[in-house]
Amino acid sequence: MGISGTLSGNAFAIAAMRVTLEKVATPEAFEKMFAGQERLSDGLDAILEKYNIPWSLTRSGARCELQFMPTLPKNGSEAKDHFDWQLMYYTHVYLANRGILITPFHNMMLVPPVASDADIDCLIQGWDDCLAELAELAKQ
Repeated sequence: MGISGTLSGNAFAIAAMRVTLEKVATPEAFEKMFAGQERLSDGLDAILEKYNIPWSLTRSGARCELQFMPTLPKNGSEAKDHFDWQLMYYTHVYLANRGILITPFHNMMLVPPVASDADIDCLIQGWDDCLAELAELAKQ
């Protein structure tokens, strides 16, 4: 939600922001999102360990992001230096072909308050399947 400019500086946009803050962005919603992110992150960490993949996982509030590096980056430049575009495109297409979409320009995943445990488990399983195939390819 931008709070400036021509498109957001009107009565409708301000009313929508107010309702969002009062009815949607509630403490209960954030608790559910944070718990979902922990479930997702724990599952992804287990997959990385299972296949001995030297990546790390940034956790922040309701979001997490897989980093193609063994330790968490100290800044954006360090993360960018370890980005593997071909690998990112491969994993995104792999997931998309199975009906799973994540943020298109990096490996960030945000857990919404409406995500069920089954939704989160589906995403974890998608990554597990993808990384299992990549681990097998790496052996060849």
